[in-house]
Amino acid sequence: MFRTPEPTRIGRFQILRTLGRGGQGEVYLAEDTQLKRRVAIKTLTLDGVAVEDRAGRAQALLDEALIVGQLSHPNIVTLYDAGLEGQTPWLVFEYVEGKTLSATIKDGVVPSMRAADIAIQILKAVGFAHSKGVVHRDIKPANVMINGDTARVMDFGIAQAIQTQPSPDAPFVGSPAYMAPEYIDGKPYTEKSDLFAVGMSLYEMVTGKPAVTGKDPYQILHQVANEPFAPPSHVNTEIDERLDDLILKALAKDPAARFDSAAHMEDALLCYLSPEPVTAEPSQGTLDFLLRRMRYKSDFPALSTTMGAVNRSAASETERVTQLSNSILKDFALTNKLLKLVNSASYSQYGGSISTVSRAVVIMGFDNVRNVAITLMLFEHLQNKSQAARCCW
Repeated sequence: MFRTPEPTRIGRFQILRTLGRGGQGEVYLAEDTQLKRRVAIKTLTLDGVAVEDRAGRAQALLDEALIVGQLSHPNIVTLYDAGLEGQTPWLVFEYVEGKTLSATIKDGVVPSMRAADIAIQILKAVGFAHSKGVVHRDIKPANVMINGDTARVMDFGIAQAIQTQPSPDAPFVGSPAYMAPEYIDGKPYTEKSDLFAVGMSLYEMVTGKPAVTGKDPYQILHQVANEPFAPPSHVNTEIDERLDDLILKALAKDPAARFDSAAHMEDALLCYLSPEPVTAEPSQGTLDFLLRRMRYKSDFPALSTTMGAVNRSAASETERVTQLSNSILKDFALTNKLLKLVNSASYSQYGGSISTVSRAVVIMGFDNVRNVAITLMLFEHLQNKSQAARCCW
């Protein structure tokens, strides 16, 4: 097949060698003859594009320059320059030595701690872009460069300002295995769609393979939009439950169930790397983790129903005291434990014997009842498991 000869020069840039080729263009390593530095030049191939459409395609790449030019950040590959060589548009980027995250994954599974650190750096880049009104739209391992300990997000080639979303009938842009379910379903691409792609990339890092595979793009899109994702620990048994939960939260089908922002997902990963010490009373985040864990684990059989009911009642301001009380009353042992606690010396200032759960809820408050009830259930469950294990030995 005939291929256009490789250029020897573009503007003031001397071409040294080809770094890569794709369906949309080429990337070259070049020398900036004025500033005496090496750069990466990306060109857009217009072969096969109708003559009347070439001006629009060229302008699209130059528009990319306006977007990426806003994004000066340590974890984003810097755009230096842009222009046209005849009818061929080109962009000049900082040349980053190293290899892509995709190539890194091909060398083997990325250890969980290292994968979390890389994801944090990606989120710093994405969060900065979001603060400038820009979504990337194609976050994936192939678009992340690894240089030593540093991860750099590149190729904002289909990045788009949040306020200028494409029309609903526009064709999909991006990579099928990393597209968010809502985007596949025809809804707007948002910041949370980028977070989904970060979650997919993190999944691939710790398991060594994508969360979904298929024989064609349409099969992949169907799986992403409609089928549940296997927890990463089902692929790599060395992954712990906390990372499992974090990744699955990022991959929630419903954007509302994902992290609120790149900063929130970054915070969750930082907590994973440096967990807080265990306290006597669980935080709401801990309780949410345990409740989500039940969806994927089989060691909380009947416990899940009661805990879920208690948590929903206490978390809703519209729930009446009687509804929360009824949830607790269904568990006889829990009822007795809660009444013993509220009649202890800690609550002696209320005087007399407290004999009803509804009165206990009023005295202790919704949040305290939820925390205490779930703590008691978990403690008894874990204690029973420990006793059973001793019996087996």
